Amino acid sequence: TLKAIAQTPNDDDIITGPSGRVQTYGCEGICDPPDDDVVDYHHAVTYSGVQCPLHGSNDAHHGPYNRETILWDLQHIIETDYPEKVFIPVVYDRHDDHEAAGKLAIEALRRAKIDDPTYAPTIYQYLVHEGNDDSWPNRNFGPDTTGNACWEDMVCDECCARGAFLIPHISHLLKLHRIERMPLSISTQTEKWEALCEYHSQIGLYLVSFIKNEEFYWTRRFDSLSYTAMVSVSSEATGQEGTKAIDGIVDGYSTDPLREWVNGQTPDAWIKLDWISGPSPPGPQWINRIVLYDRPNLDDQILDGRFFFNIDGVVTESETIGPLSDDGSGDIFDLEPPILVNSVTLEIDDWRGPNTGLAEFEVFLTSCSLPDETVYLYTVTVDANDYSVLHFMDPNQPEQVTGYNIYRSPDPALPHDQWTLLASDVIDMDEGTPNKQWVDTAGDPGSWYYQVAAYNHRCPTQTAEGPW
Repeated sequence: TLKAIAQTPNDDDIITGPSGRVQTYGCEGICDPPDDDVVDYHHAVTYSGVQCPLHGSNDAHHGPYNRETILWDLQHIIETDYPEKVFIPVVYDRHDDHEAAGKLAIEALRRAKIDDPTYAPTIYQYLVHEGNDDSWPNRNFGPDTTGNACWEDMVCDECCARGAFLIPHISHLLKLHRIERMPLSISTQTEKWEALCEYHSQIGLYLVSFIKNEEFYWTRRFDSLSYTAMVSVSSEATGQEGTKAIDGIVDGYSTDPLREWVNGQTPDAWIKLDWISGPSPPGPQWINRIVLYDRPNLDDQILDGRFFFNIDGVVTESETIGPLSDDGSGDIFDLEPPILVNSVTLEIDDWRGPNTGLAEFEVFLTSCSLPDETVYLYTVTVDANDYSVLHFMDPNQPEQVTGYNIYRSPDPALPHDQWTLLASDVIDMDEGTPNKQWVDTAGDPGSWYYQVAAYNHRCPTQTAEGPW
């Protein structure tokens, strides 16, 4: 039912559940023992006075069985607390409802990020059904098919690691995700065992084998700036629109072709992300990384293309990029220093196969380590050419600094913004001597005062300079 809801053509298409229901429900008349007070989440939230814009009413009500109700409920849960960590099924789980739950959760997170562009949780993705329940997960020693066994036989530290490397058929799609392993104590394993035992009709060797001495997750920060952009494309195939390239899900033909942008067999293909026209508060964005995921099939591939960056009508063009990895594993393009853009356009110049396109188009401002210590300018000497030589020491860490900004003024009492910037992001001019040196070759006559500030061009310009 969940996958059927997730795949409806329209958000408001109502699905009839196996029991004939067409709206959300809790325990009204179906639980054993019956409990009419246990209602579904949608009814409980609207009962508390939260107005659901889907119905335009403050009255408590069940929600229709459609995608919009699920997404509204999930988004409401997320925006109630804005959790920093979100645990969801990986979207490549081979169980239909698990796959659908993961994709619906990502869509709800994307909606929450549009409401608050600063929201950037970490997603922890877990796998239950690998595709062959006989081989995944590895079976624990001890329990039989009914789940009856002594607990001591079930928590074998030496043989119960989960082993993320056992899933080769989806590993390439998660290549850019980090694997995080979380050890579980015996007490935590016991709690998991007790929870599973509540499912009397399901408990058995299969479920018991999910109790290991660790859990593992594919993790990623949900911080792509693409989610808050407006998309336009050269053309698009029905059901494979440009918006599918920023839906947060790397997938496509042959597993889920409705999750990718397909150009529709026209030449001169392009896709544009525009933040001035986007759904979030409009404004230019600082960016320093682009990640492109080609369509995850081996028949269609982008061989080369170019990025075009627009800021207030001034357009700059990148060098040619490509070919992209043709299995959908993702390609990273870093920009140094970060640039301010109103829009980014990818123009596809050459491709292989009948249907070019992208599974995902991600844009980031990756974290940078700002210089936070004052540079100590301890002396100024004069060289043989009568040029001033600045000698200074920098207490910042190497990853915080790419160079130095040099300022000069005839009056040390002037405010910082009235000092002249002589040079920006310069490096040590004499690495063979202790500390750092820079030579003022301007040769201007008069008395001058100097200041040196550490600089990191990996950071946006307005924050890249350290204190002075």
